[in-house]
Amino acid sequence: METILTQLIKTVRQASNYNANAQEPPAAILWPDKEAQWASALPILRKSLHELFIFGDYSPEMRTGPAIWLRCIVARSLSEVEVPEDKVPVLYLPGVSRSDLRGIEHSAQAIKPLAELQFRGTVLGQTNGKDLTVNAFMTAGTAGLGLDVAKDALTQNAMLSALPQLLAEPVAHLEGRRLEATDFNDLVIDGDPIKGLLQWMNSPSSIRETWESNRWQAFCSEIKQNFNLDIEGDGEIVAAERLCSRDGKWQQVWERFCESPAQYGALPGLLARVTPSDLLADGEAYSSINANEEASLNQELESLKSLAPEQVRKKVTELEEHHGRRRQWVWAKLGQSPFALLLESLAEVAEQSKAAYGGLTPAEMGHQYREQGWRVDRAVLDCLSQCKSTQQRKIAEEILAIIYQPWLEDINCRFQQLVESKGYPGQGEVNEAVGKYQRDSELIFFIDGLRLDVAHRLMDLLTTVDIKAELRTNWSALPSVTATAKAAVSPIYSLLAGEDSDTNFEPSVVGQGSLNHHRFKKLLDQEGWQHLNDDELGDPQGLAWVACGDIDKEGHNSELKLPSRIPQILESVVERIEALLQHGWQRIRIVTDHGWLLVPGTLPKYELPKQAVESRWGRCAQLKPGVKVEGLTLPWHWNTATSIHYPPGIRSFIAGRAYAHGGVSLQECLVPNIQIVNEAKLSYSASINDIQWRGLVCKVAVETKGDGMKVDLRTKVSDASTSLAKPHPIDSSEVRLMIEDDANEGVSAVIVILDPQGTAIAKQATTVGGDD
Repeated sequence: METILTQLIKTVRQASNYNANAQEPPAAILWPDKEAQWASALPILRKSLHELFIFGDYSPEMRTGPAIWLRCIVARSLSEVEVPEDKVPVLYLPGVSRSDLRGIEHSAQAIKPLAELQFRGTVLGQTNGKDLTVNAFMTAGTAGLGLDVAKDALTQNAMLSALPQLLAEPVAHLEGRRLEATDFNDLVIDGDPIKGLLQWMNSPSSIRETWESNRWQAFCSEIKQNFNLDIEGDGEIVAAERLCSRDGKWQQVWERFCESPAQYGALPGLLARVTPSDLLADGEAYSSINANEEASLNQELESLKSLAPEQVRKKVTELEEHHGRRRQWVWAKLGQSPFALLLESLAEVAEQSKAAYGGLTPAEMGHQYREQGWRVDRAVLDCLSQCKSTQQRKIAEEILAIIYQPWLEDINCRFQQLVESKGYPGQGEVNEAVGKYQRDSELIFFIDGLRLDVAHRLMDLLTTVDIKAELRTNWSALPSVTATAKAAVSPIYSLLAGEDSDTNFEPSVVGQGSLNHHRFKKLLDQEGWQHLNDDELGDPQGLAWVACGDIDKEGHNSELKLPSRIPQILESVVERIEALLQHGWQRIRIVTDHGWLLVPGTLPKYELPKQAVESRWGRCAQLKPGVKVEGLTLPWHWNTATSIHYPPGIRSFIAGRAYAHGGVSLQECLVPNIQIVNEAKLSYSASINDIQWRGLVCKVAVETKGDGMKVDLRTKVSDASTSLAKPHPIDSSEVRLMIEDDANEGVSAVIVILDPQGTAIAKQATTVGGDD
């Protein structure tokens, strides 16, 4: 969990970012602070920001010295002073403002040697050029934390007084509420002895240095009385032993630590030094026991690669029974149980892949896969995405190659046998993805390579944002490649046909030639469909086509690393869908072209005579006219006179690939079709016609339909906590917003129109104070 301190350090270090193509790396980061607001945090910053050096009286042990000494630090010419090689020196300048550096001829003689560093380095500050005050860092929406802090003098003084304690606070604990003087005073007084105890154990010397003596003495007395620990006499290692033993009130301390262990980043290192008191000690509380268990599990998993599939499944299940409980231990939250976490999805694959899916027809096998089989594929993706190291990935891939690859080969060999004898279920049938296209307020949302198991993950994400959707399935056009199958689910499918001269499995536009991107967009327009690019929202009263979330491209690029990329792709898809629904689209139909195979250990190679084919891809090949070869051959979706040959099972015509599609398998051919109906009626609409700034007053010209709407200025469209002004009701065609804090001048923001439910229905970017 990010704390104020970690975010501050991140902000300071980001000041060293530069364009390597046009700039030299900065020699130093100058941190001017005219009012020395950050000075009380220096004991903490020295311990965490090792490249920090302070302008002041000469004291090398405190990393403090005059301007000439700081110049030597930047030049790295002092052998007795260690400057991290991979970091840009940060020079904190208390009592010096940015304007002092600029107008150096009028500044104190003591800082003049530092003036030229502002040209060779960079100056830390606000976007408006002012010093980075504590309030600016806490409240700014771009270069700060975007928190809501009261601006009265009492609150501002309390915040500065509480700065050392404030730095240890998680940012998430301060978000979503207005922070006032009492909030900061509570940090200083801190009537929570367990929190104080954990903070001290996390950083004993820092806490002792930063707490005032009266608070320290009161704290020591309270801990001795309630927890039987002499802070100064026993020290942190005895405290760690008591914490691991969890006797009496120490159980409460342990529970508090487990609630948010990341808040105490150094404490796990201290607990790792504790040796269990006896062999029967509860391993949940001892890092060393968990570490031994992890090492044992690692060795056990390594030994499985020489076993048969059923032996591996049995052993993985046994390991899960023993180690699965450790996922509930605090060490898993801290990233110290990677193999226990990996084991969960491995055990799921082992269990689910025991089943042999059968049926008398391809459709029956499809039904079984739709109901249950996709879970095996999802568990495999979960397993691969769980890998955090090269060693883990190697072990996971080896085990999956043993238990998953045979299952995958078996079900798809039987599926292909049924297809060869009974026919492909999607051949000649109405494609459910396009069978009921309506004629208004419908948007077709195309995702390239949305496999069924990934579609279930997308459904889960839609549910988390309260979007109701219905998942159906249909069969991909053959071969299951984008060139053939994307066209088959597009609104212009009826205008296409396969010519004998067509190549690379792509159909032609009847009477016009090959289907390229330009013709695709032109035909959409001709048929009354909008083609929306990027963030375009279109006219929700009409029809539209959107393409978003190219899973297939990522699969070809990253292969076995695809599972770790999928969450980000799906998040962008959900964000796009939310924007479209908010804009007023009444029906969104998510379609795809094909699924894919992802095979740890790579797809086995299958030979096909080159002289027999016109073109050959990994999982499909177009045969020359009149040529017949042994194995599965089916007609092309767009021209039944064209024969497409497929490799058996999960094999590939091209060696060495782990990711492929185009063949006949349940994973490639049974694809999702998701229906979303917007239950909210479009009763509100709005547009922003003009934005004018007069200083920190913004005049917004609006045009709206509906009552009860407001205008707001935010740094994030959907986050009300990032508001920079008080939202103003719309009672005329012009609304004025006033920015109270001049520290926000120059900040990039967004004018947002909100409906009565607080949903953004129109937005336009701006810069506080104007672009000039």
